[in-house]
Amino acid sequence: MACDLTDPAIQETYQAIIAGEPTNWMLLGYRETRDIIYHYCSGEGGLDELRDNLTDEVLYGLVRIGSHNLLITYMNDQVSGVRRARALVHGRAVASKLEASMRNRALTSAIHAPTTQRHDIQISASSKGELSEASIRSRFRQLGGDGAAPAAAAAAAAAEPASAPKAASPPTSHPRAPAAQPAAEAAPAAAPAVEKPAAPATSPPTSSHSTTAASPPASRSPPVSQSKLQAEKDAEAARREESERQRREQLQKKMQQAGKDGQLSGFITVQGGGCYFWKRRFFTIKGKSMFLYRDETDKLPIASLEMAGAVNSVEDAQAEVLIPNSFRVEFKNAAEPFYFFSDSKEQKDAAMQGILKCA
Repeated sequence: MACDLTDPAIQETYQAIIAGEPTNWMLLGYRETRDIIYHYCSGEGGLDELRDNLTDEVLYGLVRIGSHNLLITYMNDQVSGVRRARALVHGRAVASKLEASMRNRALTSAIHAPTTQRHDIQISASSKGELSEASIRSRFRQLGGDGAAPAAAAAAAAAEPASAPKAASPPTSHPRAPAAQPAAEAAPAAAPAVEKPAAPATSPPTSSHSTTAASPPASRSPPVSQSKLQAEKDAEAARREESERQRREQLQKKMQQAGKDGQLSGFITVQGGGCYFWKRRFFTIKGKSMFLYRDETDKLPIASLEMAGAVNSVEDAQAEVLIPNSFRVEFKNAAEPFYFFSDSKEQKDAAMQGILKCA
């Protein structure tokens, strides 16, 4: 789910913002594409002007507020779940790209390094109300102040170590030298006390050690039980493998029979047709159509998809929607694709094959 950020206007505007130039915000968007991000607009009016330029699509914004550079991923409540997941992934890519641009600029223009600052806060928003001045200032405070105080504290902390060692080093070195000599002289007096050879008399512990040393023959029995455990594990694994093989064979037979009968059915989860929520449905593929039911007991379908001559492609979609066993079906006359995911890989493969046969 990579995105294209090669538009040169993105890096140029970003560098102007972090360098403290009059331009202090920009917006990025897709322009009717899925993964190509372009520079939309920028200006000098700050957060208010950026907020006035927001539209009902996925946007990425950068705005300088005081000493902070704020990176925003904006997607309103009407954005579909698939686009929302894609935006979260692309938002991280935008952040990484802009940080890389900042590092390259700092290397080639070291004189601006003290005033250059990366985007130090990244947020997501779904409404213009979340991007008010008061709301953003509150987030800044929660994340460690308004930026000026930390800088002053860092300067004070940097100044303290310069004076502290000068006052502390002379007194501590001289008084301790004479105090160490009496301690050294007292050491020989304590030496005779160490000369007590009474330790060998504590032979009873050695008897306990000898008993423990005599126990290894008894500890040789566990390997026998371990080998038995290993044999049981191997047998259980073989049973599971055989059970899985039989299940696959039964599923394959059912699929083959369904193909002969021209009918395939099961449970599947679907998103599309103007609904941006995942819905679990019971489906059947009969002839050249796919019928969706609320459950297997319903007599009448709640939706039907005509497949004959209407399908552009059927592709795996796990990398796009971040859901295992998912796939995408693009229809010729539909503005957006349908997304499905199954309970297992076998069911996913069967559903994809059934749709491809109908198409």
